[in-house]
Amino acid sequence: MRSMHWKNLVTVFVISIVAAHAAHAEANGDVKITVDTDKVTHQVDPKVYGHFYEHIYHSANGGLWGNVVWNRSFEQPASSAWTIDESVIRQNSVTATGATIGFGDLGWRDIDFSLQAKKIRGNEGFLILVGKAGRAGHVWINLGGWGNSEHGIEDLRNGSKGLLGRRKRGSIESGRWYDIRIRSEGNRIQVWLDGEQLMDETATGAPLVGQVGVGTWSTVAEFRNFQVKSLSGKTLLDGMPPLERGGQLPEVAANWQIVSGQAEISDDNPLNDQFSAVLTPDAGGKATISQPHVKLDSSDPLAGSIWLRADGVAKANIQVLNEDDKVLARQEIKGISSAWQEFSVNLSPTADAKEGRLQVTADSEQTVSVDQFSLMPASAAANDNFRADLYEALAGLKPTIIRWPGGCYAEQYHWMNGVGPQHTRKMNLIQQWEDCDPNSLGTDEFIELCRKLDAEPLMVINTGMHPEGTSTPEAWKPWLDEAVAWIEYCNGSTDTKYGAMRAANGHPEPYEIKYWEIDNELWRSQQRDPAVYVEAVKLFAPAMRAKDPSITILAHGGNSLDRRYNQVLLDGAAEHFDILSIHHYQNPNLFSSGVGDQEQLYIDTRTAVAESSNPDIKLYVSEWNAQTIDWRTGLYAGGLLNAFERQGDFLIIGGPALLMREKTAGAWDNAFINFDQNSWFPAPNYVVMKLWRDHFAPNFLALAGDLNGSNIVATKGDDGQNVYLKAVNPTEFEKTITIELEGDFEPKSASMLLVAPGGLDARNSFEQPSAVKPNTLSAEVKGEVVTFSMPAYSAGVVTVRGDE
Repeated sequence: MRSMHWKNLVTVFVISIVAAHAAHAEANGDVKITVDTDKVTHQVDPKVYGHFYEHIYHSANGGLWGNVVWNRSFEQPASSAWTIDESVIRQNSVTATGATIGFGDLGWRDIDFSLQAKKIRGNEGFLILVGKAGRAGHVWINLGGWGNSEHGIEDLRNGSKGLLGRRKRGSIESGRWYDIRIRSEGNRIQVWLDGEQLMDETATGAPLVGQVGVGTWSTVAEFRNFQVKSLSGKTLLDGMPPLERGGQLPEVAANWQIVSGQAEISDDNPLNDQFSAVLTPDAGGKATISQPHVKLDSSDPLAGSIWLRADGVAKANIQVLNEDDKVLARQEIKGISSAWQEFSVNLSPTADAKEGRLQVTADSEQTVSVDQFSLMPASAAANDNFRADLYEALAGLKPTIIRWPGGCYAEQYHWMNGVGPQHTRKMNLIQQWEDCDPNSLGTDEFIELCRKLDAEPLMVINTGMHPEGTSTPEAWKPWLDEAVAWIEYCNGSTDTKYGAMRAANGHPEPYEIKYWEIDNELWRSQQRDPAVYVEAVKLFAPAMRAKDPSITILAHGGNSLDRRYNQVLLDGAAEHFDILSIHHYQNPNLFSSGVGDQEQLYIDTRTAVAESSNPDIKLYVSEWNAQTIDWRTGLYAGGLLNAFERQGDFLIIGGPALLMREKTAGAWDNAFINFDQNSWFPAPNYVVMKLWRDHFAPNFLALAGDLNGSNIVATKGDDGQNVYLKAVNPTEFEKTITIELEGDFEPKSASMLLVAPGGLDARNSFEQPSAVKPNTLSAEVKGEVVTFSMPAYSAGVVTVRGDE
């Protein structure tokens, strides 16, 4: 054993680390530092590796919750109102935004597409689509967009949205037909309007392949005289397109299209909420509605139920079809009568289909009403109804604590809409972030998820300040009553009103939920004054503690670098809460310097807390991320997690957002887990956070020296056998890192897991889910010195072993 040598070595505390990080962000020198393996400066709380789960972009129903049926209760209205006759396709809704309809072959490429379009009324002009590849997106030519002031080409593929070239000044008049021609060759798109060439741009990425289509934005319009030719001159379409298939048919409700007969949404005697779907058969005795984009797996049968009633004795058929309209499974339902009845549905597909379709057919002369349709794959049913692959993706992050239900979702949330039998639950009151969740995943399901993951649940209550602008004790009272009832539901004994309700729902033992946060981001609510939030905290916190004195209360602070909100809250209500919750979303171009800015905020907040009436308050960074899924977000995640560990005696919980995002989402392209109905891929922030979490150790070690633009922390496990070095090189220069280990720890060997994809624009995708991943490299050990290389723009973990 070598004796400890510390002499006058100056430990580099966080302030100097942050200053060095900023001063040397572009430094090209190597790094030489010392780590004292005997000097533990503080304990790092594993809850800094927490997460935040919110019901937006179909992350719950349609995502982690295993039900494959979207809009199961027909509460979310249709996004468009298309009608089709012998010569014209018309979009009739002036309120629909981004209403599109596609047609043709998914394999079309290198084509010439011409048509005529006429604006009837509304705010904008026409959307003409090319390269429409199902839910993977499309490119659209936006004629009369941006308030009917400009023309442009937008690429909306793979969940992102970008402008190709520059927008052109121009508008679309109402009441006259326009001649439109689009030429698509490889990545190049040329556009003509009334015979005059308007645009000529080239898209990045894969060549344009897919259907064509039309659409509108807040505009009623008609389209006719369609013609599609290959560039070799072959006619692919001449006249009205055949519009028989699910994704190309008019909607009765969001995600539900009308195939035959008539269908409408009705508020006459729905089963559970506001609406049901009413199917009226045609002269042939059939009315069919269809939902596209359903994964069908011959080894993973679907089971669930559907609620039906009819004007007389009727029957119905449930079936699933593949992309070629072949029926892969079918079930007939008989005995439908005037009272709502639940019928079991069991479908075992005879083949696989990535883009399958689900159909419900009223197969009689009677009108049939449909409500609450749910189907679970057997793999989800065996996993407590969580979709197996997405659950495994989440489990891979080993979350220590999960904040729920939002975020924005919490701001409108009423917990009683999400408990009890599934068929009695209510839809979320408003549509948020392209989602109107049916509350399939409610309190009991979320807590079950946390128990499976060995994660602490953290609940966010609603104070009414977002939806109603509450600001007085009288206005807050119903929201306070609801919050206190929720605590009782989770933590109360069975002899309490809501504890008994929990027991009746199958959970007799109290959940003992510890962490409760008072609302979300009220700095953007109808009551933005932090002084009003102070009054809310002073009212809610005592009542919540009176219901359960054991709980930990969190109050939210400011956004980004806002210190004022935090200070007003600390000055006015510090004695009423235990943890301060703050948010920030970073410009991805600040993947390096932004870490230092945030860490300085944490240091300043520590000082403000120490000077408050409650110096025991701790910090929670409850939403954080860089707004991209390229490699910049991975570098930022590694740097920020290092900051969390450096501040680990004060910053005790973290949770990035977004956790999950369905690929058709039109914004917030920053999710850790990106999915469709078939698969998922990890973004670079997932890759780095998983790597850091897999090498978590609670004992933070003293570190000294010039980091020279890099970001490095050292920790040690409780058994003392391994030292972990988490390193980020956010500069354009390769660095050699030399670390001398002081103390009794004797290094024997070292290895490195390095993520270095070669450029800031590197990213994973459905096609290449492992383009950004860790690779195993060697690290050299000579005596007490560990040496390893860090390429430009890289992040990695070195494990130094003290035993063989």
